[in-house]
Amino acid sequence: GSWLISSLSASMVEFQIDHQDRNRQLRVLAQYLKDNDIPKRLSQELQRQAADRLSKPERLSKDDVTVLPLLSKDLQRRLHREICGPRILRHPLFRLAQNIDPLFIDS
Repeated sequence: GSWLISSLSASMVEFQIDHQDRNRQLRVLAQYLKDNDIPKRLSQELQRQAADRLSKPERLSKDDVTVLPLLSKDLQRRLHREICGPRILRHPLFRLAQNIDPLFIDS
């Protein structure tokens, strides 16, 4: 019971802090645009795009996941192949190499 309340409370505080930080960043941008006499139309477009980008969650990079180096080299290679393989195979040359040698991506 108390764990649930504590967890919910912590999540709410984290959400509130994130929301306050987002609003602070948008206020700073608005002030910067005003200080530099940016035309209203452009200013609105810039602020709209900034608000949109701030509302999208950031994708994590592998550097953000500190446990990855703890995995075996084999599992790290398999994970890398799953993440990068589809992107690599979009290129016709790599697709051809994969068709010739199905283990191409594995090497």
